Amino acid sequence: MEGLFDKQATIYLTTRPGYPRKWFSKLAALSPHHYLAWDIGAGNAQATIGVAEPYKQVNAGDTSEEQLKHSVPHAPVQYLLTPSSNLRISEKGRGTLPFPFESVDVGCEDFWSFSPVNTAKRQTVDLSSEEAVVYSEARPRYPSEWFSMLAALTPQHSVAWDVGTGNGQAAISVAEVYEKVIATDISDEQLKQAIPHPQVQYVHTPLEMSDDELVSLIGGENSVDLITAATAVQWFDLDRFYPIVKRVLRKPGGIIAVWCYGSMEFSPEIDAILRRFFDLGKPFQSQSFKIASQCYKTLPFPFESVGVGCEGKPMELDMHKEMSFQGLLKFLSSLPVVHIAKEQGVDLLPEELLKDFERAWGEPESVRAATYKTYMLAGKVKL
Repeated sequence: MEGLFDKQATIYLTTRPGYPRKWFSKLAALSPHHYLAWDIGAGNAQATIGVAEPYKQVNAGDTSEEQLKHSVPHAPVQYLLTPSSNLRISEKGRGTLPFPFESVDVGCEDFWSFSPVNTAKRQTVDLSSEEAVVYSEARPRYPSEWFSMLAALTPQHSVAWDVGTGNGQAAISVAEVYEKVIATDISDEQLKQAIPHPQVQYVHTPLEMSDDELVSLIGGENSVDLITAATAVQWFDLDRFYPIVKRVLRKPGGIIAVWCYGSMEFSPEIDAILRRFFDLGKPFQSQSFKIASQCYKTLPFPFESVGVGCEGKPMELDMHKEMSFQGLLKFLSSLPVVHIAKEQGVDLLPEELLKDFERAWGEPESVRAATYKTYMLAGKVKL
């Protein structure tokens, strides 16, 4: 393995991406002291120089002397050759990585995601303002009858909370049947694209916000009639989120409803190419994405059923949207798995696949009907 690295050191140097500086700032914020850091398997030091910004000294070790010859010089960095007898190279994949450390809200053992953030509020791939616009345009609108169905299940309609609201596509529909909607998201860029509505209050909930602060923001304990999470709950730290739900939901009478859409259907020919696309993305799916792709059948949902699915058996619903060819490409490009793969240098929408989509679609200007298979769970706090 060392020999392989030696021969490819120059190629490795020119092809590897640079890591965003904000990652290292986030990690530095988690440690009270910033005297010494150790970057293991430093390679050409693409991570080391980022670590050296917030830390005074960085020891950077690697088993490949050739790699270290190509490392980027930096005053606080000491490069060290560490023979493989000291640090064995593992052939195991990332999905089998043991990680026997207490979580600091940046992932945990048996839970992999490209995003360096995992909180009670939401785990997400950061979106630029341009990406947030694409996300807003590409997502389907939820049918109004869904919200009428949910409203019929709560005796009061004073306050609703839409969690992980994104561009507010669910929040504005909730507002048609509830007097006030608090719509929260950790993404400020998403909220800038949110759809205005007089009864919706959009609130940015930064990662630093405590559970008590969030409960107070929503309205306090026993105050919320309906909580919704539209294609979002799979990103949450459920061990923290569900206790918050149980605190703020009105008892009795309040309910939580979560849903996601799985497969998208057009025609047999287009659907076959869509399956190819999603197969390409499987190696880059986080555990959160898999929960959605499994139609919430594996989602823990510790609430008493109100007749809209139950844990392990979500209710299946259909959602329809008229879509152009460009709309389809926007939708696919907005999926988190595409961003995750792109950050790792893999294009899930290569030219060949796009040409296959175009041939199957027919006239590029034609509009087709898409059917989204959607899965919903709703429940109340068990008393």
